[in-house]
Amino acid sequence: MPRGRALWDDTQTRRRSGAKGLALVADRYRDRAAGRGHDWALRQGRGGPPLDARLGGRWVHTVRSVAPGRSCATAVMLFVYHSNRLERLLLQLHQVLAAAPLADPFVAEQIVVQNPGMGRWLAQQLAAVDGVAAHLDFPLPAAFIWQVVRAWTPTLPEQSAFERDALAWRVFGLLPGRLHEPAFAELAGYLAAEADAAVSGLDPEASGARAARVAAAGTDGAGESDQRVLKRWQLARRISDVFDQYLVYRPDLILAWEAGTGDDWQARLWRDLVAAIGGNHRARLLTDLAGAIAAGQPPVAPALLPARVALFGLSALPPLYCSLLGRLAERCDCHLFLLNPCLEYWADIVDERGQARRRARALATGQPDPTTLLDLGNPLLAAFGHTGQNFLDQVLELGGETDDLFIAPDGEHLLARLQRDVLTLTDPRRADPAQRPLLAADDGSLLVHRCHGPLREVQVLHDRLLAEFERASVAGVPLAPRDCLIMAPDIDVYAPFIEAVFGAAPAGRYLPWSIADRRLGAGQPVLGAFRELLALPRSRLTASELLGWLAVPAIGRRFAIDAAALARIRTWVDETGIRWGLDAGMRAGLGLPADPANTWSFGLRRLFAGLMLPPDSGLYGDCLPYSDLAASEGPLLGQLQSCVERLSYWRGELARAHPAADWRHLLTRLLDDLFAPEADEEALLQGLREAIDDLAWQASATGIEAPLPPTLIEAELAALLERSAAGHRFLSGQISFCNLVPMRSIPARFIGLLGLDGTAFPRTQHPLGFDLIARQPRRGDRSRRQDDRYLFLEALLSARGHLHLSYTGRDQRDNTLKVPSVVLAELLDCIDRSYRWPTGAAPLPSQHLVIEQPLQPFSPRCFDAGDPHRWSYAAEWLPTSGDAGTAPPAFSGGPLAEPSAPGALAQPQEAMPRLELADLIRCLRAPAAWFLEQRLGLRLPMPIAELADREPFSVDGLDRWSLAQELLRLAGGDELGDLPGDALDQAEAWLRGAGRLPQGAAGSLVCARETGRVRGFLGHLNRLSSPAMEPVEVDLALPCAGVRLVGWLTGVSADGLLEHRLGRCRAVDLLALWVRHLALNAMAPAGVELASRFLSEAQGEATVQRLAPVAAPDAHLDDLAMLFQQAQRAPLPLFPQCSYTWAATEDMGKVCTAWVGGWGGGPPGEGEQAAVRSAFRGQPEPLDQAFRDLAEQVFAPLLAALD
Repeated sequence: MPRGRALWDDTQTRRRSGAKGLALVADRYRDRAAGRGHDWALRQGRGGPPLDARLGGRWVHTVRSVAPGRSCATAVMLFVYHSNRLERLLLQLHQVLAAAPLADPFVAEQIVVQNPGMGRWLAQQLAAVDGVAAHLDFPLPAAFIWQVVRAWTPTLPEQSAFERDALAWRVFGLLPGRLHEPAFAELAGYLAAEADAAVSGLDPEASGARAARVAAAGTDGAGESDQRVLKRWQLARRISDVFDQYLVYRPDLILAWEAGTGDDWQARLWRDLVAAIGGNHRARLLTDLAGAIAAGQPPVAPALLPARVALFGLSALPPLYCSLLGRLAERCDCHLFLLNPCLEYWADIVDERGQARRRARALATGQPDPTTLLDLGNPLLAAFGHTGQNFLDQVLELGGETDDLFIAPDGEHLLARLQRDVLTLTDPRRADPAQRPLLAADDGSLLVHRCHGPLREVQVLHDRLLAEFERASVAGVPLAPRDCLIMAPDIDVYAPFIEAVFGAAPAGRYLPWSIADRRLGAGQPVLGAFRELLALPRSRLTASELLGWLAVPAIGRRFAIDAAALARIRTWVDETGIRWGLDAGMRAGLGLPADPANTWSFGLRRLFAGLMLPPDSGLYGDCLPYSDLAASEGPLLGQLQSCVERLSYWRGELARAHPAADWRHLLTRLLDDLFAPEADEEALLQGLREAIDDLAWQASATGIEAPLPPTLIEAELAALLERSAAGHRFLSGQISFCNLVPMRSIPARFIGLLGLDGTAFPRTQHPLGFDLIARQPRRGDRSRRQDDRYLFLEALLSARGHLHLSYTGRDQRDNTLKVPSVVLAELLDCIDRSYRWPTGAAPLPSQHLVIEQPLQPFSPRCFDAGDPHRWSYAAEWLPTSGDAGTAPPAFSGGPLAEPSAPGALAQPQEAMPRLELADLIRCLRAPAAWFLEQRLGLRLPMPIAELADREPFSVDGLDRWSLAQELLRLAGGDELGDLPGDALDQAEAWLRGAGRLPQGAAGSLVCARETGRVRGFLGHLNRLSSPAMEPVEVDLALPCAGVRLVGWLTGVSADGLLEHRLGRCRAVDLLALWVRHLALNAMAPAGVELASRFLSEAQGEATVQRLAPVAAPDAHLDDLAMLFQQAQRAPLPLFPQCSYTWAATEDMGKVCTAWVGGWGGGPPGEGEQAAVRSAFRGQPEPLDQAFRDLAEQVFAPLLAALD
């Protein structure tokens, strides 16, 4: 029989027989208190109700038993308190502290906790009972054990020389001197491998040759490349991590190495470390301490040994720490408050999977089936409780006095039943469905939500929290935000969505919230910018990078650049052609041609030349001045120049290796030079300065004198910023979002677990190839995967009212199913085999407990009052959701009211209102945009193009069209200045001065090709042109529309109206030409042919479209003016390209192609335009009969007049 089982059975026997001495500890505390003049009576809560009044449930056992071998006269001993409720353990802790206060009021109570979050919860709960909680220390187990060791060895420092960080620097310094030895050939081969071929196994050289190259670099590491130094540091980090685990979980191995056993590289390296540092490490010190206590040696520094220590809520301890705890109980009272999910002995139960493995091994070896002797117990406890099993056995082997303080959960809902089954070690599964107990149809204590991604998970969580707050309020037991705890495997994945959903909620739905455990650099722009600046030597200094740094408030303040100034700088950068690189020298250093085009120096030269020279001054050397610059913008340009200069300086400084002490001064100066923080940012930077100081101190203290490359410093500080701030902002009185970490599942009325995806939880930690613990595991070793399974069990048992589980169960793009976490699948399987649903065609509970959430928050299913588990409180989505099964309402339900109606949008009233010709053309070109902008006063979002970070390598598509337009303007003497002679002869110099051409011969070829294209187009234009006449004034009365059409016609000659476009002719171009053509025919100026032509060019071929004279132009203009008036009242279903296509072909397939667009990488169609989508929102088919009729009305006369 296992020793743990024997100890448990002995304890239970004495408990049932009513053994004497159950109140031993209370009696002794009463005697101590009486001797000090204290009242032994327990203090009741002055700051809130007594803890036992807030526990709920039914008390199962509250008795104490004394372990064999313990005498009632023993002065000090180990007390172990078992309970399935953390609140009950808290009450017992309060009783222990209150029964016998420490003799010295200046000595703090020592309460060892698994993580800082548990310490924060304890302090808050104790303060709620007594009104105040002060002078309480909450050390972590390792820190407490080191304090105990120092009580017998006071000469030890507060921090061990074998701490993980210090150990890494020691290994880093020792490795070069050992890599030439045959035992270290494996490490030498790894360090010699280059980052590309060697790592991937493609290096043709043998590992021995690579090791020889490393050895040739010198035993001090001199001559190593920065990349190899970084790899050596990363290797040292991993070795120190493994050695740190050996000290705690393999002390026998460490001591054997020191005794001379082992000749591999790990044993040799450890002996080198001991020779350099000494033997005062945890493995030896704890072994010696256990012997000293067993021999009765008193502590040398008694002040360091606490009079009493409580260990609260620990879920695991290394075996070495556990054994020391048993020894420590001989010197001081040790109270272990153990969260035990089950009141029976369960350390020997084996889940079905484990039994299957043992059965398979027995069959393979011909042994009898051992599973007949194994107990399954509760399937959830057996499947998830492996970590707790090991720890329970370790605690039972310590002996001591035990108290059972279990409480059976109240209620008949699913969550309470699962918790009771675990408590009593009951297997609730039944093979016959008819024997399974019924669940209530409205049971919502445990629900699983299958969502389409993290954003939907958070949106669903917000709605479910609002529902729980509402339900609790109606039931008369209000739910407070502090009663809600939400956890995720990686909270940083969900943090942006939490901020977007919870932070943007309006006042009526706002829930106070806070996020704990975020990485130091996550969500902190100032720390993120510092991390990026560390990589300056490897940065290309792209336009987006530099502007991104200036967008960080602390950096913007340093250079006096606010948001408005940054927007102006963005315009400069875009229009001057700045792409990347400081100057030609930086590019030459990267092995590229020393061409300054599109660098920061190139752009700044253009800007300063434009500031100093008069507009349209032409080329200045090889630079084209940027003329769109006001004199008042000179200071801002100077700040931009200063920023670029500082970055250039720091790029050079950070590119060189420096000793650790110099790195400290250098990085501190960088922070002062580039950042101007405010108060909250200063706290972050101060923490960063302290981390830099600590890094430099560790390196110097371990004897690292050689210069450290920038890649190493960057990697170490980046790793620091990736660490989470444990416990920060946890339990701040709001809804707490945090990581899933051991003993973080404190009791809460609402517990939510996000991100239970099949690939995300349980988390997997792959061991290193040289990790000896992973090669030969032992009982008590930690496993990340098993720890996560126990975390899930803790969360299940800690929920007091509702357990909310969610995962990404469907793909956002194609709606395919995704598997949930294995722990979630096992939980649902257990529920399905244990209970049945009372109603419906689906008897399995999981078919009702797993809620399929819609893809979008505005789905009609989210506003179905008969579906409470999907109900959404987001009223902003309600107008677009419509009734279930119907389309969302249209943007415009009908024409706007008459101007005389109250509240209607009024038009200007005149005897004969004027209609500008230009407005008529603008309206017909884009009726939807005109209605939204001019009639409703809405501002349509303008797409902001991303800054280009690459210089032009080729010119095609839109870039080619833009370049051709630039050449066309250049030939006409517009915008770029007047040139003598043929302007196109100097086009290449001008375009290179503007940074528009690819570098080298490729740019010359592009310029020659486009120049030839423009010359050909101008030739066609010149042949069609005749001397221009004065502009023709338009003033026409349109009686049907009741308006006067006014405006001017330009480009009129004796041959009529001529317009052109260097590109293909579009429907909007023809429509605009048609309106002007009608105006020309209506005015009929003398000596002018009443014809219009449009010259276009596409694919190198020129095309002329000609409109013949029209018989009744006034009538056509009157019709178009009436359409303009209709467009003032409702969006016109006139989409020029689609309408033209229908009028010309009556082929709806071609119309749909023009509507959707985007084929072959082309531009999106008219149906994708923001104005069209907004104005015609809610209409199931915009391309209806009204669209076809209007297309015929507008374009049929145009097509009839078109030659």
